[in-house]
Amino acid sequence: MAALGNDVVLGLLGTGKIGSAVMTGYCSPVAAKSTWEPKAIFVSPRGTEKAKALQAKFPAKVTIAATNQAVIDASNVIFIGLLPDVARQELPALHFPSHVTVISMMATIPYDELVQLV
Repeated sequence: MAALGNDVVLGLLGTGKIGSAVMTGYCSPVAAKSTWEPKAIFVSPRGTEKAKALQAKFPAKVTIAATNQAVIDASNVIFIGLLPDVARQELPALHFPSHVTVISMMATIPYDELVQLV
């Protein structure tokens, strides 16, 4: 597996418990085990309380985007942590460029359905 570059910008759609924990992990390298950090992280405005907490904890890295599309437009790796009903409503209205890597954290949406949504 190739090493990640320092130009990786992460995006998070659905700033809930799991997404917040994952982004906290990426902003908190563990001594010699990991020195990689993302260049920046853009989080969705949904889950405002958790988004604000992430931004307060990592002000140099985390930005709360105005919209979900703004998260996608600013990032090259997108983590999706939306509730299934929200994902089915929101994702079809968004444009995911072909160069963006999408990582789903939604256990109840099968891969085949996710491909159709994004």
